[in-house]
Amino acid sequence: MRYKLYPNQAQLETLERWNRLHCNLYNACIEQRRKAWAKGKTISYYDQQNELPRLKEEMPEYQVLGSHALQETVRPGLPGLLPSGQEG
Repeated sequence: MRYKLYPNQAQLETLERWNRLHCNLYNACIEQRRKAWAKGKTISYYDQQNELPRLKEEMPEYQVLGSHALQETVRPGLPGLLPSGQEG
């Protein structure tokens, strides 16, 4: 099911800010995994998920985002992002 949103300007700015935060977190997680793989180590979804409370403490802008939404952002699952032979 899809819904069409008609946000006002303030709501649009909030949605864009939240989207940027999720994008930044996603990219940081991918970078963290790639650096670990380059060193022959792995970082699991659970390792990164367990870092979210600290992230919210150190970066207050993430406090407005729901924990479940952040966990889904951290969750690997898009094919082609992992080096060949690596599982998320």
